[in-house]
This record gives sequence, C-alpha cells and structure tokens, in this order.
Amino acid sequence: MVLRFLNNIVVAETPIAEDFGRWRRTLEAYRIDGKPVFDPSRGEDRMELDRLISWQAAGDRKGLIESCPEILVRTAGMRPVTDDNMGSEWRYFLGFE
Repeated sequence: MVLRFLNNIVVAETPIAEDFGRWRRTLEAYRIDGKPVFDPSRGEDRMELDRLISWQAAGDRKGLIESCPEILVRTAGMRPVTDDNMGSEWRYFLGFE
C-alpha cells in the first residue's frame, strides 16, 4: 500500500488507514519545549486543525493526498528515480523531460 501525503510517500505491507481523527489527536498532542504546537482552545489553531482535517473529504484533497493508483496514472510514462539516477529527480521540475 502506498499513499502520498504532501511531499512524503508512506509505504506499508498492509492497508494504510486515512484516520484523520487520529491525525488530529496527534497534532493536538504535539509539544515543543513543553508548549503545544496547536492549542485547540485558540481559535486560530482550531481553524488550522479544521483546515488540515478537511483534506479527508475526497473532493478537497487538492493534490495533497494521493493514492497509489492516482500516482501511477499521474506518472505514467515517466522514468522512475532509482539509485542509478539519483539527483536527476529534478529533471521534470527543470523541464528536461
């Protein structure tokens, strides 16, 4: 199972649950130097958490979350990046291919 989330690829041998409730609870629990990164009692933080969690809606994924079949369709015909061609992953971004 493969899932792209923003600029990260998550890979597992078992299905990946898109558990946005768990993600929200994890974000709410994050602390830096003992201070919460997101404080749900603050309106701004609550709105940002709500915005992030809104990505769960299939129509609102905006290319931020992509399943394996979606990745395969979008990248059909592109040359994969391997250990033999590392560094050239920028060729698409730079317009070389």
